[in-house]
Amino acid sequence: MTRMIALRLGRLVLGGLVVLLVSAGAARCETTVAFYSHGWGVAGSGMLYFPHAFVVIRRSGAAGDPPQEEAFGFTAADPNDITVFARSARGLVNQPDPTYRKKATLHFTVTASDDQYAALKKVVDAWGGTGAPLYDLKTHNCVGFVAELASALGLQIPDTIGEDPAKFLEGVRRLNAGRLLAVSAGAPAAAP
Repeated sequence: MTRMIALRLGRLVLGGLVVLLVSAGAARCETTVAFYSHGWGVAGSGMLYFPHAFVVIRRSGAAGDPPQEEAFGFTAADPNDITVFARSARGLVNQPDPTYRKKATLHFTVTASDDQYAALKKVVDAWGGTGAPLYDLKTHNCVGFVAELASALGLQIPDTIGEDPAKFLEGVRRLNAGRLLAVSAGAPAAAP
């Protein structure tokens, strides 16, 4: 009789542990961060696109829920303020629209922990918040923004950030080849 009680108790404890482990895994979000560049281009409306770098963050929640998606890039609030004579202007963190994103080039994707996701959000807030430094074509641009996001993920970045989004992101890809989930070089990839 004592052995039967011990077996039942053991099954209950084992069952409880299984439920606990399954529910703990289900509650965890999986986060991926995809790094994109967009080259020069002209939209159907005649709008000129300048080279740009941005990220798309995808977070999966509970099973069955659609993934949540955020996209962030840093740009001049009014591109007309940036000229040959004036490189600095008010900047803003924007969310590139889906049409623009579909014409971008995916360079790589990396996973992010919940702590790294929080660090990404701090970078976004710092660059887009009140008192953020001005957008500067040479020193505080979209490439610098994605460089800081990459650093928040613990990725190595090239010594020179520069102004060419594609060149910079390819440098990050080469330095971190072992950590990346997906790697794509040169071919446009449908950005979500």
